[in-house]
Amino acid sequence: MTAPRPIPPSRPAGFTLIELMIVVAIVAILAAVAYPSYTESVRKGKRASAKAKMTEVAGRLQQFYSEQPAAASYTTDLSALNYGATLSSEAKAHSITVEAGPGGIASAYKIVATPAPGHPDPKCPALTLNSLGALLPAGC
Repeated sequence: MTAPRPIPPSRPAGFTLIELMIVVAIVAILAAVAYPSYTESVRKGKRASAKAKMTEVAGRLQQFYSEQPAAASYTTDLSALNYGATLSSEAKAHSITVEAGPGGIASAYKIVATPAPGHPDPKCPALTLNSLGALLPAGC
């Protein structure tokens, strides 16, 4: 009869330090790539919310001007448009104001959305929608 074969020593269960460091490095690289993309997507969503609210305000301004035959110009009073004293986007990331048009033109207005504190937007510090429907700055 032959002697039984010796059992090879088994490898201890668990991870080595090198394996753990490789996983940590991969996670760090993925986070470094994904986080800036995520924050820019969130900013785009907040800008879209501000644009939607500005378009809604523009519609109410047009309606106000058409229903008020005695009105010499558009109103900058948000309460006259059935809003409260202040107005913000649905995401609460922008405060929205209405300003009179340039040069005292009666049928002109400018709606401005500025980022609220705590919601910085370095690419688009302020969005403007004028009475001609132009959204400025163009890159936003």
